[in-house]
Amino acid sequence: MPERKSREKDTIADYALKHSAAHVLASAVMALYPKAQLAIGPPLEEGFYYDFGNLNIGADDLPKIEKKMQEIIDKGISFTEQQVDRKAAEQILKGQQFKLEMLGELKGKITLVRHGDFADLCEGNHVKNTKELKAFKLTKVAGAYWRGDSTNPMLTRIYGV
Repeated sequence: MPERKSREKDTIADYALKHSAAHVLASAVMALYPKAQLAIGPPLEEGFYYDFGNLNIGADDLPKIEKKMQEIIDKGISFTEQQVDRKAAEQILKGQQFKLEMLGELKGKITLVRHGDFADLCEGNHVKNTKELKAFKLTKVAGAYWRGDSTNPMLTRIYGV
């Protein structure tokens, strides 16, 4: 899994930067395209990505998303982790089919990470504040099947460094 590979090779700080950038990407996309469906967004050795359902964009949309990401970063929003029970998580993730599917498979504690109004299922390792994300660039848009299975829905993957 890309996330595991990144964790093994990155320092904790590098991992946290990439992981936090993926969360900011997701929150920017949701602000611009509120009907999008959140899937996953792990760090990679060379950057990060986030997958979305119900999102039809192309490379020409990346500057608009980058601008929204920069607005979020400039606000200096803290990342906070929150332990929640299953009912609370279901309410927070309501309408997010991929997140609810992942939630249904979780055993044990449920952790959400928040920055501002954005919340996501997450295991952690983030920067303290969005202002720590000094530089980023969205590099491309691609397609990816949910969970890498061609019988599952095709998602839109946005890559960044």
